[in-house]
Amino acid sequence: MCAIVMPFVHRDVGNNHLVGTIRELIRIEGCFPALRNLYLNNNYLTGGIPAQLANLTKLEILYLSYNKMSGIVPLGLSHIPRLTYL
Repeated sequence: MCAIVMPFVHRDVGNNHLVGTIRELIRIEGCFPALRNLYLNNNYLTGGIPAQLANLTKLEILYLSYNKMSGIVPLGLSHIPRLTYL
């Protein structure tokens, strides 16, 4: 659970040489309820896409290209109504 709710709508941390997994990078449970755009492209992220990203129900853009990720895209992402770019 998140101790502080962040009112971010747009979060761009692309091209920052980030290393690790998405799960390590952000704590998803209730922390970003208004997030619409999440750019994590051009980093060194590994692992899979966490199923918890489906909890970001206002998400419209999820940009993950040019990382070292593997695995499947969680089915829950297909249920985010406004997600138009993955």
